[in-house]
Amino acid sequence: MGMRLLLVLMIFGLLLATLSSCLSVKPSSSKGAGKDYEVFYLGDHRDQFFIKPIAFQAEGAALLLDITFRHPSGGDSAIVNFTLNTEVQQARVRSFELKNELANYKSSTEPEVLFTTQSDNGEFQARYSLSIPSDQIETMLEEKNWKVVVLFHSAKKEFVPTRKAQRTINRLVDQLGSEINSTPVHFFTD
Repeated sequence: MGMRLLLVLMIFGLLLATLSSCLSVKPSSSKGAGKDYEVFYLGDHRDQFFIKPIAFQAEGAALLLDITFRHPSGGDSAIVNFTLNTEVQQARVRSFELKNELANYKSSTEPEVLFTTQSDNGEFQARYSLSIPSDQIETMLEEKNWKVVVLFHSAKKEFVPTRKAQRTINRLVDQLGSEINSTPVHFFTD
C-alpha cells in the first residue's frame, strides 16, 4: 500500500509541476498594461505592444483605432487598424492621417479594406488596416492631443477622441510613452 501511495504522490507532483509551468507561459504585463495596452516579450530584448481600441468621433461618424508595434522597432512597421462607423455610406478611404503636436503621419497609399458591412439599423461599418513607421507611434506617445483625419474620395472627416478615449490617451502617454521614450524598454527577463 505504501508503494502505491508513493506512486500516486509522484504522479500528482508531476501533474502539478506540468500545470504550473503551463500557466506561466503568458508573460506578465507592465504597469497599466491590463487596461489600455498589452505587452508581449518577443526575445532579444524586444517587446510587442498592442494598444487596445480607442474611440474617436466626428459629425455623423465614429472611429475605433487600435495599434500594434514593437520596441525597439528593429525596422518593423507599426500596424494601425481602424473601424469606421458612418450614417451614410462613404466612398473608399483615400488616406489616413494620425497626428498630434509632435507627429503627423499621413498614409501615402490607401489603407487596405478588411471588410465592409451594413447593420440592421442602417449604419455602415468598414474595417481598414495600414502600416506606418514605428517611430511615428513612439512620437505620438509623447503628446496627448491626438487627432485622426480620414480623406474619402468625396469628403474629409477629422476625428477627435471621446472623453473616455482622451483619458485613455493621457494614461498611454503618461505610462507607456514615458517608459518607451525615456529608457530602452524591456519588461521581461530572459
